[in-house]
Amino acid sequence: MTKHYTNEAGVEIHCDTGTLIGSANAQFIKYLTPAQVEGTFNGSLFSSYSTLAGEIGTYFVKYTTTLTDITVPGEWRFQAVIGALSQTFFGETVKIKFLDEYQ
Repeated sequence: MTKHYTNEAGVEIHCDTGTLIGSANAQFIKYLTPAQVEGTFNGSLFSSYSTLAGEIGTYFVKYTTTLTDITVPGEWRFQAVIGALSQTFFGETVKIKFLDEYQ
């Protein structure tokens, strides 16, 4: 398992929805920090194999972190939010532990 650290740029967060979302008109990734602060990242659609759907297709919302996105160490939670045709879909929750530097 790869370790991730606070203030690390380039961490790709992939949230599987299990539903084809190629026609989505809005896609976000909600997050919950270890301090219980909520927020959102603007996501992009991503095609890959979905373990929830059991096939390849546009099932994921992806976000790549920047230097200032993850500043609090601990377990972060991420969840895709998709808007399409007056409907809202949520993906599976992804948990990633971020360590302080030098840990």
